[in-house]
Amino acid sequence: MVKRIILLGDSFTFGHGCSDKVHYYDPVTKQHVGGKMSPDFETKPSDYCWGSLIKKQFPNIEVMNLSKPGHCFLGMARDLINLSQRINLNSDDLILLNGTFIDRTEIAHPCDPDSYVSWAIGPASPMEMVTNEPEYINAKQMYVKYLYSDAVMYNQFLTSFMGIYSICNLYDTKFAYSLPKNVRLMGKLLDKFFNLKFPYIFEYDFSGNNDDTFNRTCYMPDLHCNNLGHEIYLEKVVLPFLSNKGFL
Repeated sequence: MVKRIILLGDSFTFGHGCSDKVHYYDPVTKQHVGGKMSPDFETKPSDYCWGSLIKKQFPNIEVMNLSKPGHCFLGMARDLINLSQRINLNSDDLILLNGTFIDRTEIAHPCDPDSYVSWAIGPASPMEMVTNEPEYINAKQMYVKYLYSDAVMYNQFLTSFMGIYSICNLYDTKFAYSLPKNVRLMGKLLDKFFNLKFPYIFEYDFSGNNDDTFNRTCYMPDLHCNNLGHEIYLEKVVLPFLSNKGFL
């Protein structure tokens, strides 16, 4: 049994959408649902995400959830590198890379150009239009129009993935991963070399029989999984996988 599980991921691993992490923009009402975000909304993972549920079910296993809303593969690799400089990774550790979507990268922070933030590439959100400088938003729009390329993003994903795997090899830590469908198809070459993958939570068939009506009860309107989704995912996917691989 592993003694420590380290999670790398985005909002789906963080637990955005669980009952203590409800906040999204409703385009119909043009309102933010969930009220004012608490100061730790994007720094403390949900108490009801599947990582926190592992911790509750296996109190002898330390769970470190490093996932962040909107995170990218580059940021996940950076997080693991930074962690490796602070703690002693070893063979009792398990790194679970729970990937994200291909259209995410790192850019300079709008308020501090010497630091960086993950960016889910796309149109500026209503909140961003209010809080960010017009020049900064325009630069992002120009990037999407002239510089974005699926091939570039795939190379970033592959480089980050192999960087994370290399860190695991360096410290002899155990490793497994899950990827969204679009990334998995682009990175299907990885499946020839790794037998350590498990289904990603987004687009997972929670019902077990493709019952769309039931599956919708596991998602919030913004398509983040709710408490029920995380509970089912833990019981049907994560725990069986960890047990079958001898991690539990």
